[in-house]
Amino acid sequence: MPRRWAARRHAAALVVVAAATVAIAPLLASFTDSPAPWADALGTSASVAATWMMTQRIAGHWLWWIVIDVGLAALFASQGLVFTALLYAGFAVMAIAGYASWRRALAAVDARSVSA
Repeated sequence: MPRRWAARRHAAALVVVAAATVAIAPLLASFTDSPAPWADALGTSASVAATWMMTQRIAGHWLWWIVIDVGLAALFASQGLVFTALLYAGFAVMAIAGYASWRRALAAVDARSVSA
């Protein structure tokens, strides 16, 4: 069953993502040919966090995926990677559909708990 997180838990996750980004970006800049190491590090860190939230069935992970996928689509488009950008735009559309589906599931859970 989907669960909700309070805003403070999402904020804590954002702090962890920021810390991971700060740790990973210099490594990408030094040891890879990444044209955008900070954006790559942020996308990777946020994706790991969103994946973990998904395994915990946190409904808000869909919002994370929407932001991540739109951001990565823009990043890839800026690098001329049109098909990859379109792929991530498609992922964003699927995340929007997933979020809508989970919202309906949460509303049904809420309705059952009110009537019980």
